[in-house]
Amino acid sequence: EAVTTVDGLPAFARLKIHARSSKWQLLDRDEDQYTPAWATDLDFGGWRSKLDSILPHVSHVTMLRAYSSSARVLKMDGTAVGGGNGHVWIKVANAEDVERTRTAIMARAVELGLSWAKPKHSKTTGEVVAHSQATIIDASVWTRGRLVFVGMPVCVGNLTIIPQKFEII
Repeated sequence: EAVTTVDGLPAFARLKIHARSSKWQLLDRDEDQYTPAWATDLDFGGWRSKLDSILPHVSHVTMLRAYSSSARVLKMDGTAVGGGNGHVWIKVANAEDVERTRTAIMARAVELGLSWAKPKHSKTTGEVVAHSQATIIDASVWTRGRLVFVGMPVCVGNLTIIPQKFEII
């Protein structure tokens, strides 16, 4: 059912029905223009401490940390284009609990005052049509079948790319 024909050529579709939950889960830190200063000002240790409030004891598990693509691009002053953006992987005991945990992440963040409203814009007019809640991690990646792209950045002008580093914590 995942194979179809497009312009006479066979094509394969990646469908969630064929995906399995993974024990390896991503704690994706994304900062943008809507992220409040209290969240962007957190260094990695401060971020982990706030994260521990949302997912109790997560700061005590082994983590694999890597920079996101945008965090590897530096401006002339040495600051990252992507601010504190980054990826941290953890291994959970039960992959089947991932969906339930995804829901709990946002509920806990709201309860603890660790969330903020993020506007959703119309693709046609650009106007704000709704708001969603955001927090210090992107809970949307905690879904079965979600692909996470971590590509080598490409830049021009007065920007510098630093090599990818991995850190086991």
